[in-house]
Amino acid sequence: MAALVRLGVMADLTAEGEADLERVLSGLRFRLPQVYQSLREVSRIETRRFLRDRGVRGTTLPGIGEVYMVTVPATVIDVTQRYAEKLGKALHYLHAGKILPSTGKVVTHTFTNADLLNSNMPEKFFALLGGVPVLRRDVTPLADQFRYRFGVVGDGEASGYWIQFRGSMAMLVAVFLDEAEFQRRKAERAGGTAFTEMV
Repeated sequence: MAALVRLGVMADLTAEGEADLERVLSGLRFRLPQVYQSLREVSRIETRRFLRDRGVRGTTLPGIGEVYMVTVPATVIDVTQRYAEKLGKALHYLHAGKILPSTGKVVTHTFTNADLLNSNMPEKFFALLGGVPVLRRDVTPLADQFRYRFGVVGDGEASGYWIQFRGSMAMLVAVFLDEAEFQRRKAERAGGTAFTEMV
């Protein structure tokens, strides 16, 4: 996760940012060499094609500059899904005040910064997330590293979260206290717990 969240869309890294990224990648190379070796920088031609398919000409984005892309193996995305589940449970307890029982269900979806170039983001889900906490470490705001929006349904029967890590990735997480109820609503696409819109 530490390496992934530093693969942000930025025009230029500061010297401090470059040193931080190099330190994390060196750790990844040492601890998980197979994952490190599977990271591959995408060619300029592939990048141009990817952006063109999303309505962007060339390989630059306004306010960002030149876009560099790297492939990430599916096993790494699987790790982010497990991380999102744990984070969803913790945030549900924080905001709904309830521990997720064994009958509960956590639904997650991870978006890379490349995914965020698409226009098919779940707007209905976002509309439910009115809570925006201010995160700080001592007096230092953390919004440039980690931020999220949340919403809680009823007395905590469900909750939803849009979680962002720097400019690299985001997670959509929905937590349901009762999986059977979640499956019923998913099948019906009925009202009530509107967080089923995301699945």
